[in-house]
Amino acid sequence: MEADVFNLSIDPDAPEQLQTQIYAQLRELILSGELLPGVRLPPSRKLAELVGVSRKTVVNAYDQLLAEGYLSSQTGSGTFVTDRDRASRASTHIEQSRKRIDDRRSRDTRNRATDGHEERDILSTFGRRLSLTETQSPRLEHVRFPFFNWQPAFDELPLTDWSRIVSKTFRKPDSRLLDYASDPLGHMPLRAAIAERLLRTRGLTCQPEQVVINCGLAQSLDLMAKLHAEAGMELLVENPSYRPIRDVFRTYGAQIRSIDVDQGGMKTERLAKLSRHNVKAVYVTPSHQFPTGAVLSLARRLELIKWATECGALIIEDDFDSEFRYKGTPIPAMKTLDKEEQVLYLSSFTKILYPSLAIAFMVLPPKLISVYTKARWLAADNISIQVQDALAEFISTGLLERHVRRMRTTYAHRRKALLEAIQDHLSECATTYGDHAGLSTLIRIKCDLEDDEILERALARGIALTSTRSSYTRNAARGEFILGYGNMSESQIRQGIIELRMIVRGK
Repeated sequence: MEADVFNLSIDPDAPEQLQTQIYAQLRELILSGELLPGVRLPPSRKLAELVGVSRKTVVNAYDQLLAEGYLSSQTGSGTFVTDRDRASRASTHIEQSRKRIDDRRSRDTRNRATDGHEERDILSTFGRRLSLTETQSPRLEHVRFPFFNWQPAFDELPLTDWSRIVSKTFRKPDSRLLDYASDPLGHMPLRAAIAERLLRTRGLTCQPEQVVINCGLAQSLDLMAKLHAEAGMELLVENPSYRPIRDVFRTYGAQIRSIDVDQGGMKTERLAKLSRHNVKAVYVTPSHQFPTGAVLSLARRLELIKWATECGALIIEDDFDSEFRYKGTPIPAMKTLDKEEQVLYLSSFTKILYPSLAIAFMVLPPKLISVYTKARWLAADNISIQVQDALAEFISTGLLERHVRRMRTTYAHRRKALLEAIQDHLSECATTYGDHAGLSTLIRIKCDLEDDEILERALARGIALTSTRSSYTRNAARGEFILGYGNMSESQIRQGIIELRMIVRGK
């Protein structure tokens, strides 16, 4: 007996696909008992003509019902409604699956809202530590005065020259730029260009083979933590310091120790007390300390290198924005003093060019090249070789250096505008700190408002500030904020400080 399905209602204007409409209506007829077990459905061609759709649409609907057990097919005989028990089992199985998915989603939501025990039961030690780490994204909405310390002058980027080189590179019929990376440490022309530039601008001598190209500072940190952090190991950092450094190493099991910073950088005279501890690495920002802006003195640099050499500890030098110094010449990298190859040097193009370029690099001590090569093979997430090739040309043709020289002048003017505005409008309650370098300065504000209230009121006025509280391991300073000026015009900077004064005064 052939089923009577003439009453199928197909709406070509409905959001559901036609095959989904046919499937759903046939399924409902089977479950309701209107289509009895053993009833043969019309051939797909006939049903397609009856309801005014293509045969392929009906075939797809039938196939779905066959797969779910509602129908059975007999070669040469046709397609039949399956027995009631089988159809019921299929329906029950599907509903149970859907319920399990819904229950799991609901449980995950509850876990996130409570303590996350269920989630952590299936996580590794690394995963459990990571689940306890707090993350916070910057709020960018309605910001008129972006005092962000990580933003360069986007409107001053040499995009015409950069896009021309990128376009030319992407048109090169060079299979080496299109294939998988042959060297996990990065594109050799870029590594060679970086090595040459470091000698010229930072006084640092290294071989291209020592240079590693990474996807931003985040990958550099993760790579170092994987290779140097473990339970029982201690990482020594500055207090205050860049929090993600501590978070990454702690997630891999390291314990964090810190030494306070003054106007001369890390107080290295306190290193002697740590000799008995298991400090395996030291993370420092010697040329422009983050976030205070202090410069590590020569005497302290030598003392730190001597101590690390005696203890066998690795020094990680983060040279994050030393390109921009506005008084005198740029201070040489600390690695230039490193005779025993104890220093691993870090930097990036984030502030020289722009953050989404996401190209950072390391200079490794020779003894670490082999293990880092193996680790980068496992990472398998190299940056586009074409982009690396374009950056290599951008450096080697002198275009990057020309941009840096021009921006050094621009940022110097913006820094001056910021300090003058603070002096004119906030001198009675604010003090600035830091050397004449970088894209930010530190400000300490004395007023009756709590830090969170200052941040909230500032954001309500379109002012984006960054508190330094998360930078401290202990004794966080009250009323301390980082003011970046890289992506703001001089007039914008002055107006932003005027608005900040009104907040501090409670207006």
